Amino acid sequence: MKSFVVRYRTVAKLDDFLQNNSIENSSKMLIQIFSSKKDPNQLKDLLNFLKNRFQDATMVGVCSTAALYESKILFGDTVINFTIFKSSTIKSNYLNRSDDDFQDGKNLSKSVLQDHTKAIILYSTFKEINKQRFLKGVETNSKNALICGGVSADVKNNFLSYLIYNEKIIKDGTVAISLAGEKLSAFNLYEHSQKPISKEFYVSTQVANVIKSLDDLNASKLYLHYLNKSDPKQIPYYSLEFPFITKRADTNLTLQINDVDESGNLIFGSNIKKDEKLRLSFFDLESAKSGINTLEKELNSQNIESLFVFGSIARELFIKDIHRKEILTLKNFAKPVGFCSVGEFFSNQNRTLFLNHSLSILALSESKRKIQNRSKKVDTKTLKDDPNFDTIKTLSHIARLSSNELELLNKKLQYRVNESVREIRKKESIMIHNNRLAQLGEMLGLIAHQWRQPLSAISATATGMEVKIELGKWDEEYIVDSLRNIEKYVSHLSETIDDFTNFFKPTKKKVKTTLKEIVQKALFISSSLLSKEEVEVYEKYTEQMPILTYPNEIVQVVLNLIKNSVNALVKRDIPQKEIYIQTYQKESKFFIEISDNAGGIESRYLDKIFEPYFSTKSEKSSMGLGLYMSKFIIEESCGGELRVENAKLGAKFTIILDSVNEVMI
Repeated sequence: MKSFVVRYRTVAKLDDFLQNNSIENSSKMLIQIFSSKKDPNQLKDLLNFLKNRFQDATMVGVCSTAALYESKILFGDTVINFTIFKSSTIKSNYLNRSDDDFQDGKNLSKSVLQDHTKAIILYSTFKEINKQRFLKGVETNSKNALICGGVSADVKNNFLSYLIYNEKIIKDGTVAISLAGEKLSAFNLYEHSQKPISKEFYVSTQVANVIKSLDDLNASKLYLHYLNKSDPKQIPYYSLEFPFITKRADTNLTLQINDVDESGNLIFGSNIKKDEKLRLSFFDLESAKSGINTLEKELNSQNIESLFVFGSIARELFIKDIHRKEILTLKNFAKPVGFCSVGEFFSNQNRTLFLNHSLSILALSESKRKIQNRSKKVDTKTLKDDPNFDTIKTLSHIARLSSNELELLNKKLQYRVNESVREIRKKESIMIHNNRLAQLGEMLGLIAHQWRQPLSAISATATGMEVKIELGKWDEEYIVDSLRNIEKYVSHLSETIDDFTNFFKPTKKKVKTTLKEIVQKALFISSSLLSKEEVEVYEKYTEQMPILTYPNEIVQVVLNLIKNSVNALVKRDIPQKEIYIQTYQKESKFFIEISDNAGGIESRYLDKIFEPYFSTKSEKSSMGLGLYMSKFIIEESCGGELRVENAKLGAKFTIILDSVNEVMI
């Protein structure tokens, strides 16, 4: 295997380079063009020259922010690599993206797969492709082949880019190149240096690779808030420096934000899971520095003739000195060539990852002979002398430490809150239980009142029968009539029990009813109380349409409001006790108004009347849960609204319910 790298100036100078190095046409030659020319027309002469000169070779290329040339990072230049294999074969293809990224990856890899495929190189444009799903599709056909490559984009040109495939220019798609051969050996690795520096955010709403909300807040607004920025269009640029980071299968992965839609949703190159924990991150400079030694150690054990490098542009922008030394380290083993990417493909026998902010490497060789290092070891100690390095390191440490301390404080606070909530709920359950017992007692009293008359009638009938029998003045007809009357009274008692049971049993399904029926059921249950306290009830029903709702729940609320009015009338010793009940329909709403002439509620209590455990009565006579539960039932269970205000004569409670006639059957 031979590898040649040249910095392109003109066709004439390139021709001299080719002649001096005896580079000739071959089907076993891979030509790679790495350019930062925004306009592909600037490469027209070059492409025509190469296509005519090397008709049997495979030619691919990418447009990106910068190209890697040996130990240099070149902006505004074009670098060409000629790799000539001895026995290995090359197969390539390209694919414009469709709506199914996984199937695209599957189809493309299938089209280039060969016997003894050792590596598949992928070059992709930046547009809204789900890179993770695409990579998974490629993996299904790759067998044991290594996968590597990168996403091309020019961050100085709104992340626009293009690919080269032979003479074609591709603005939205992917090029794949497979390298196969029994003697070919391939090795890939990546270096990742990001560390979290912020609190955790949980993904509350997402679809595939789109995050709509974090911590139940608009995703882009939250991101801009923490970065103290204001322009959503700049978020992909901000994400180069401060990407999100997550942990999957014990691996830290950074997530570059590729785009922001009109709704403020963040679009990534990887799928995001609901409830996944994300944090903002920054380069960990100490980790990046030690990664240089790791690179050297890993590559030193390999036989390397060619090195293809896909390094995130973020490394060049934000840890420039370290990144340059990474590339210089690679030069010890071969002439590295590649480009600055905004996403890196990586797959081997152990893992498949779509990476961001990483340095990814593919090493190739066809020789079994060990190739010695070509230069001295890179000195990383000088990095400590850079004042910027030390400042960034310190700031990163402060941010990370502060975030961890805040996270720990939040967890302790959450634990205390949870303990307090458990204690409150325990007390609340006891109070609600006692309140239910009190309600049960009231219901039994109401039942007892309803039973008095039929029980008295049964007793009188039985006594009459006994007297007639003792006097010998009975006949068969009299006895039969008396028994029938007793049976009728007993049936009434049974029906009363059923009625009360149904009234106090929650309705599981919505039922078609009218407001008049609801109010009259509540009046029937409270009739004994109203009679005992000599309260006159004035009713007015003007609504016409039926309503689909939970009638038993509303009956309980109306009953509670009637009881509260009776209590207020009795407590204030109103001579002529009156309750006014009115129902009506207005547009799509249904209304039940219940008021009295007890003088109203003190203004200082109006805002507190629906709070749990609040009561103007003595603690012994009230749990303060009646109105709270009434509001909860109407608003949470029935989807309505319960209001209170003072009218001319007394308090007025209004139940408002929505009309759902369109779903009635």
